Amino acid sequence: MVEMEERLIARIGTSSLARTAETNGSSHASASLPQRLEARLYPSYTYQDPDASKRKKHQSDWHVPSDFQMPSVDLYSGWTRWLQGFPSYAILDGNGKQIDAPVRPFRLLKNGNLPRKLRRSYDNNWNPIMELMEKEVEDEIRTRHVHDMDFDFFRSTYDKALKGVREEYPEFASAKSDWKVSTYCRKMKEINVLRKKEAMNLV
Repeated sequence: MVEMEERLIARIGTSSLARTAETNGSSHASASLPQRLEARLYPSYTYQDPDASKRKKHQSDWHVPSDFQMPSVDLYSGWTRWLQGFPSYAILDGNGKQIDAPVRPFRLLKNGNLPRKLRRSYDNNWNPIMELMEKEVEDEIRTRHVHDMDFDFFRSTYDKALKGVREEYPEFASAKSDWKVSTYCRKMKEINVLRKKEAMNLV
């Protein structure tokens, strides 16, 4: 991952990063540079989405490569992707040559910059549980650049986030270890519907 980021930084240009920091003032540069660098480390990709709605049929700027699919993984693996993305993701160009195509941390993906089918998966099968987990450790994430996230960071933030989630959703205390991220999202929806019905019956 270090080698990947070094190549990407070289592509962006250190002088460009320095100018960005100077523009925002030296007193804030050291604190804000990691966040700006993190956002700029990952490129956008140009192609047409064959499933795009009429409103987006001309859009060609996307946060992920054209062949990318949201993975079906367990919660811990999903958490690492939420924080780290796929820095080593690669694709084949028209000549069959493998080229770097890093995918930014999933938490930095923007709904409007995802192809239609991927957007549905992201919104329904990832966002609900991951955003809830992120709120539990948002201070830790905000001050840690992706380059500095290691196993200990992933593990500690995951354990803390999951503890908070289980306080809001005690039902998850008995969750199976192989539950997928999408399973948690589906269970959250079911629990929320049931709670709403119960609340209505009490009125």
